Amino acid sequence: MNETPWLQPDTQRLVRLILSSHSQAFQSPLLTCKTTKDSNELASRELFTLGAPVMAHDGNSDPHIIYINNAGLLLWQRSWSE
Repeated sequence: MNETPWLQPDTQRLVRLILSSHSQAFQSPLLTCKTTKDSNELASRELFTLGAPVMAHDGNSDPHIIYINNAGLLLWQRSWSE
């Protein structure tokens, strides 16, 4: 497994969606970086290392977590693969 799974292209696309959804819901950016095409990796790094837990789920009636940052992993004492 890649040492930095939160930097994989699929995860970077998901991070972009999370950031966009947050901005729409709260009329405020979650991160300080710009999420242009050239900065998807920067946004993924910044979200993963953010001090506050961030989670996203798939929206099903029995939701599955599809993203969790490092603060969330530490809080719930889990690894990325779990």
